[in-house]
Amino acid sequence: MYGSGCFYYCEPCHYIAHNRCAVTVDIDDLDDDEMIEEASNVDYPINPDVQAQQITNEDLHEQIEHFSHQHLLTLISGHHEVIKYDGDDNSTLNCDGCMRPISPTDAFYRCMQQQQEEQPNCHFFLHTNCARLPTKMRLRFHPEHPVTLLSKAPSIDGVFQCDICNTFSQGFVYSCKQCSFYLDLQCKFLPDSLKHEAHDHCLILNRRSMHCVGCGCRPNFFFSCMYLGSCVFSIYCINYVKLPVIARHKYDNHPLKLTYDSVTNDDDEYYCEICEGERDPKYWFYCCEDCDFDFHPDCVMGRYSKIKLGSTYKHDAHPHPVTLVDKIKSVIPNDKRYEDVSPCEVCHEPCEGLV
Repeated sequence: MYGSGCFYYCEPCHYIAHNRCAVTVDIDDLDDDEMIEEASNVDYPINPDVQAQQITNEDLHEQIEHFSHQHLLTLISGHHEVIKYDGDDNSTLNCDGCMRPISPTDAFYRCMQQQQEEQPNCHFFLHTNCARLPTKMRLRFHPEHPVTLLSKAPSIDGVFQCDICNTFSQGFVYSCKQCSFYLDLQCKFLPDSLKHEAHDHCLILNRRSMHCVGCGCRPNFFFSCMYLGSCVFSIYCINYVKLPVIARHKYDNHPLKLTYDSVTNDDDEYYCEICEGERDPKYWFYCCEDCDFDFHPDCVMGRYSKIKLGSTYKHDAHPHPVTLVDKIKSVIPNDKRYEDVSPCEVCHEPCEGLV
């Protein structure tokens, strides 16, 4: 539904359909395999770095100027070593556009300024696909007006809340100034439909307010079963659909598997091994089968995975640079592992979360 392509739109319901989907495809006449084949024909994969790998080296320039950065960016392609910040083995290389990690096989652009002597470090990286995004376009999520690509949201340190997944981000943003609408790049690449191993049928992107079976939230947008009327327990929020099936965390040396089914134990006690807080057994969690440990997904992946924690910002209300941090209040009394949650200087409420 990009450019000048025609589509059908229901204004009261915000329902949108491709022209060919509306007039040639009857969803009730398709089996799951056919639905997946239809879904594979859309132009926006869920991960921008996946689409980036479909771009051949012949399509890419060795060096580019990009509106988001003051220096030239150099292409890094083929298998490469994972880049660490200042020798930190726990650091990860993230794209400054979509905020997703850059793997050793991803082609990407990087600023080479940090390799020049007597120059300050300049850690700036872009997936090749994020470097080639259109600066203006129309989105199926916001058909009222065209949106504009900004390298940084007009807010404190560029932090914004995506109107589709409701999470905070700090990367590139598609914005509609008229409507104060913000869309992060990960949601820009969402497909209309997908197949997820948590459910037997194909899932369709919808807009309503219903409870997610994975975490219990009530998202504005969600994926639901193509047979929503007859298939119960089939609402999945965007954030949980994007969770990796296998993850790793420094707390555990083994791979952690995402678990969808409710699990009970004899003690009827359920805790996260990272934060040591209680865990609701009916919601999704990560587990280590070797250690018999369970974890909250947010504790494994990070509550603010699309934010560069530790970045500094000069605020008008304070004479010194302030640092963006995630303040966590421990569930354990007198727990020294977490910082004290101090009151906000403006509203005097406890500063907990992203502050």
